This record gives sequence, C-alpha cells and structure tokens, in this order.
Amino acid sequence: MRFSVMCSTAFVSVCAGAGLCAISTVANAQAQIERLGWPTVARDSSDPYVRYTSPGQCEQAARRLFDQYWRDKRADTIRYTPETDSVPAPVLLATRQCAARFSAATVEPRELLDLAYLYLWTQQDDLARAAMARLERTNANRSTTDRAWPLYLYVKGLLQARPGRLREVRTAMQQLDAVGASAATWRLFAHNLYASYAVMINDLGTAESEARAALTASHQMSFPDRVDWAGDIQTTYFTLTTPVSMTRGGPVALAVLDTAVTDLSPLRPAGSGDQQEIRDGIRRRRTPLAALGKHGLPPVHATTWFGTNGDTTRPRRGVATLLISTPSSCDGGCYPMFATIQRLHATYGDRLDIVLMTATRGFFRDQLILSPTAEADSSGNYYTRFLQLPVALAVESTSFAYAPDGRRQNTQVVNARSYPFDRPAIFLDPSGTVRWVGEVSPYDERLLDGVIRSSVEYLKHAAR
Repeated sequence: MRFSVMCSTAFVSVCAGAGLCAISTVANAQAQIERLGWPTVARDSSDPYVRYTSPGQCEQAARRLFDQYWRDKRADTIRYTPETDSVPAPVLLATRQCAARFSAATVEPRELLDLAYLYLWTQQDDLARAAMARLERTNANRSTTDRAWPLYLYVKGLLQARPGRLREVRTAMQQLDAVGASAATWRLFAHNLYASYAVMINDLGTAESEARAALTASHQMSFPDRVDWAGDIQTTYFTLTTPVSMTRGGPVALAVLDTAVTDLSPLRPAGSGDQQEIRDGIRRRRTPLAALGKHGLPPVHATTWFGTNGDTTRPRRGVATLLISTPSSCDGGCYPMFATIQRLHATYGDRLDIVLMTATRGFFRDQLILSPTAEADSSGNYYTRFLQLPVALAVESTSFAYAPDGRRQNTQVVNARSYPFDRPAIFLDPSGTVRWVGEVSPYDERLLDGVIRSSVEYLKHAAR
C-alpha cells in the first residue's frame, strides 16, 4: 500500500488506496485528528504542545501517532516495509504543529539530532540537513569519534524515516567512512543497519556490499572493541549470508559462516563457554542455509486436513509451495504473518499453494482439550473459517505420554522430522526445490515475494 502526501499551507492530500477516504483540506485533516482524539490546535488557537519542551518529545509523539493511525486502520500490519510507507496526513499535520515550536538556530546543540529526526518525520529534509550542519559545526573541534557518533545516529534516523531517505543515507555514509579507522565501530553499526534495510526491500546488491563494508570496518577496530562488539560482528556475517545465499546459493553462504568462525573464535578464550556460544550460534545459522537447493522433500503429513478440497498431497509438483510451521492457535503475534499470507495470495492466487503445518498439543487457547480430534477441529475453525486464511491446513495428532509428576510429554511429529530447517517457513519452487527458508512477516515480505515471483515467472516462460 503506497501513500503520497502533498502538503502546503492550504492543501493536504493523502492517497491511501481502497477503503481510506481522501483528505482534501487541512480542515478535514484537523477534523479527523479530533475524531481520533489526537493532539490538535484548539479552537481558541492555544498551543496544544505547550508542555513539549524538546524536539525529542515531538519525535516520540510522532511515532505514537503513526502507530495509533495504523492500529486503527490496519491492525495486523502496523509495521511494514519503510520504502513503501509515508506519513499519513493527520500524523504529518500534528507533527508539523509540534515541530513549529523549534528551529535549528535556537535549540541547544544537544537537541539538534532529535530535531533532525523530527524534521524527517515532517518531511522537511532541508531543515533536517540544516540541523545536522549546525551539529557538525558545533562538534568541529571534538574528537573524530565524537563527530562520527551523531553521523551514525543520523544514518539510523534516515533509515527509520518514512519513506527511508536512501540518497541522504549514502551521503552520510560517505562522510562517516571518510572519518576512517577511528570511527570503525560506528561504521560497522551504520553499514550493518543499511545492509539489513536493503535486505528488507529486496535490494540484494546493496545488502551484500553494505554488509561487506561493515565487516571491513570491523577489521579496523581495536581488539578490545572487537571483543566488546563481537555479537554485532556476528550479526553482520548473518546479514551477509542472506543476499549471498539468494544470489549465489547456499554453499557460498556457508563459506561466509566458515569465515565467521575463524574471525570470531579468537575473540573469546579458547575452550570457554563464550567461545562455544559463538560457534553454536553460527552452527544454528548453517541449518537453513544447508537446506537451500534440496530437492524431493517428504510429503507433508497430517492426521486431519482443512481447506484442500479433497486434494491432500502437499507439496504438489508443478505448483510453487510455501510451507509454514505454526502453533495450533496463534493470535496477535501472528497477525503480521496472516496479513502477509493474504497479500501473497492476492498476488499469486492458485499459482502459490500456502500450507500451514501444525500439531495438537492437548490444549487450545489455554483451554485443556483431551481429544486430538476436537483440537484439530478447533484449529481448522480458527485458521480457515474465523481468520479465512487462503491456506491448506495440515494438523498432526501428537503422540504423548505422562511423566510421573503428571506433565505431558509430546513425541516429535513427522513434519518436524521431515522439515528440520530451524526456521518456520520454507518455499519450494514448482520443481520441489527449496529456494528460501525464513520468516513470513512484513519485514521479510519483499524478499520472499522476489523469490516467489522469480519461480513463478520461470515456470510461466518454461511452459511456452
């Protein structure tokens, strides 16, 4: 869903797609703010932000208003890909009212970074640059580390803006890299943030180059700093495996993890638990990468099927398949996944078969259910009737026994043994080959969509 917001002193418009009314005037936007109970200009022209004494408070208010807007409009997808997000007109208007209390020329230097963030929220990028320019002048005589720190934070703010300001990010990154080795830690953080963002918007080339730039910076850090930030360096290696695996395959990504073991192990005492923890984390990361390219996986097992129209063979040859492991009931925490499923189905229809795999646990929604059949029916009603998800639901009855103390002990189900990829979702192309293993969420949606699209397009051209 895309938003474009045009603002002037007399006109505010928002295009939010089907189902959202256009706001054609400031007065209408103001009326909507009042209906939602948000801060607004009082009828007597008194200042509604009189208690806000810093731009940081306004910036925090903007985030709250943004989340509240989407909670009211799209409760299952409050957070979505930043490249396609913009600030809705009511939030923009309210935030500009708050920002008008401050200026880059008058706030204390310690407030300039928050002010720059606030201006990004209000889509006043020129003012954001002015705030950062004054901050740079203020810090001119400070150490290179002190100058690099706000630059890194500004990169973070640019990536969190709606939409992300990628041109500004690249400019700020050049400034940060120009500081050199003395800013290596902050360069590690900034490049890794940009790499993660690029993965999220499915820009795999940028994701790889930024992750490698982050690792280059990590090798310029002092040994004590590398010890302190070993976890962040490890995260960078993990980030790098995603674009590498998608563009060059699992074996090349596994080689990245081999390098990570060599690079990170010396940062912990030999044979220590801390060193083993690093190696265990990397080992767990290997599992889904090793699955990429596997072919001919076992069929999905189920005691009871729902939503199949009688065809219970999954995966089906010639059909792209997304397999998702899920609890027998999953509520608020799964709403973003449910929304992603709905959007993928709307895009691909019958060309993508989405299969939820679950198993009985002896209870449903914290209620004890002794009958596996009754629990399976509860899951089927929940996913396919109440939520109306366009999926095939495979429910396995779990074998179990009771321990002497009365606790139930479940046996591992067949699907958990057939698909042991340490991630809840697997995408198989129409030939039955594993092309992606990960999470189904708005943050991973662009990447997953790219993988599905390439597989579906390949099948369409091959059929000609």
